Amino acid sequence: MHKRLFAAVVLLLFVLISASEAQVPRALSYQGVLTDSAGRPKPDGSYSFAFRLYPSASGGTALWTEIKTLLVSRGLFSTVLGDQIPVNLS
Repeated sequence: MHKRLFAAVVLLLFVLISASEAQVPRALSYQGVLTDSAGRPKPDGSYSFAFRLYPSASGGTALWTEIKTLLVSRGLFSTVLGDQIPVNLS
C-alpha cells in the first residue's frame, strides 16, 4: 500500500513539474472603455485602435504592435491581443 501511495505522489509531482514548464501564452484578453476628453463614452461604432508594448513606462521603441478595428458599444470594447500578431517578447 505504501509503495503505491509513494508511486502516486511521485507521479503527481512529475505531472505538476511538467505542467509548470508549459509555454507562456502569446495572447492576452483585453477590455476597456473609450471616452472623449471629458470622460464621456464615445458613440457606438467602429474605431481603429493601435495596441503597443514598450520596454519601459517612459516609452522607447515599441517591442510589439497590433492594429485593429473594434466595435464600441456604450464606450465598451474587448479584444484578444496577439490573435493577429503573436506577442513574442523573448
